[in-house]
Amino acid sequence: MSTISYINKAMRPIDGTPLHDLELPDDYVPRDQVEITPGQEPTTPDKKKWTVLVYMQGNNNLGPLVAESLNDLAFVGSDNNLNIVSQLSYTNGHSYDPAKISAKRYYVEKNKAVELANLGYVDMGAPKAVSDFLEWGIKKFPAEHYLVIMEDHGDQWLGGWRDEASHHMLTMPQIAGAIAEATERTGVKPDIVAFDSCLMAGTEVAKQLEGKADIMIGSEEVEFGSWWSGEMAAPLRPILGALKAGSQNEAMTPRDFGVKWVEECSKSWTTPTQSAVDLTKIGPVTQGADDLAALLLSPDIPAETVRLAVAASQHYETYSGKKPFVHLHDAYDFADVLTNQMGQADPELAEKASALKQAIQEAVIAEEHQAGSLDKSHGLSIYLPTEPESVERPFEQFQHAVGVHLDMEDRYDDLDMASQTRWDEMFKRITYGK
Repeated sequence: MSTISYINKAMRPIDGTPLHDLELPDDYVPRDQVEITPGQEPTTPDKKKWTVLVYMQGNNNLGPLVAESLNDLAFVGSDNNLNIVSQLSYTNGHSYDPAKISAKRYYVEKNKAVELANLGYVDMGAPKAVSDFLEWGIKKFPAEHYLVIMEDHGDQWLGGWRDEASHHMLTMPQIAGAIAEATERTGVKPDIVAFDSCLMAGTEVAKQLEGKADIMIGSEEVEFGSWWSGEMAAPLRPILGALKAGSQNEAMTPRDFGVKWVEECSKSWTTPTQSAVDLTKIGPVTQGADDLAALLLSPDIPAETVRLAVAASQHYETYSGKKPFVHLHDAYDFADVLTNQMGQADPELAEKASALKQAIQEAVIAEEHQAGSLDKSHGLSIYLPTEPESVERPFEQFQHAVGVHLDMEDRYDDLDMASQTRWDEMFKRITYGK
């Protein structure tokens, strides 16, 4: 694992706000938008080194910021080695009338976005929107490597990408399923899935994406944005600029690009944490979590002792303490705290915790974190609730926290992490003290 120095990270401006808490000011004036011109899809496109597919969901309070990131894509622009394409849907942040919303597909050139399709209203919180976009982009813009960027609100195992016109959002099984569906239709598996959003560098997220891509990129902590500077989350200008510059001869490798993404985020105030994770190595991580959970299910280990270890470990949503997000903890640090507090008296526990830490170190390609309150971050969070409401009704807590009502359900039990490990049984046991 490569730990990137955070020494050059810029300070957060006074109006920099967690994305979950951004409210559009009435007097907000967007930055000048990139030039939009009509165009046609290529009929016989050349195969390039990389195609970047950006799913830009802004049918909520982030609408104008999501739209403005089209400027960032056009600052870099496509060239002979790189395709940048996007599907953008957004509102003004106040009105969510589907009749006034259109999803558009763009081929992004230097300082210009070429509009290839106006799809009318599309439910961007539905998995079909993701799979259709990926299928279209992969078929129309062939390349040696594919990077998928998912842009909007992210909520770790809960998913994200909530469309407030439809009152739907994408669950993690739906996101993974949409990517798998596109792969089935095209025969192409993305090299990288990058989440330009909050909280998505989670063990549960990585487990759900196992086999759907080779590398996952995301943040353990919430990310930031500013209406007045027009900045949102990942600094895409230097990130994609590095991909473009690094692919002029041979294609930049996905692993090298993952490290570069994290390195650029280490310089930005908008990304207090960031990590790139090798999804081919997530199996040993979840096996390590399962083995540790099995041990912690033993009645010989007091539930209160484990709860104290949870409380002492690195947690996230540190800026506002919203539930259930505050129950996201760094998986490595939790294992480390267990070792320090109980390992000497329980060698088997120390062994299981050490195995989990080793697996995380091998899976995390690179990570960066801000100094201070995030010092014990190692690249992968995990859900560790210790309150009954966060075990029984996390989706209700989530809707209350973000101030929306969604016409759907989202359950931890539906995750691969729940069906393939005993992690959820363990956190239920320590919550109820049985």
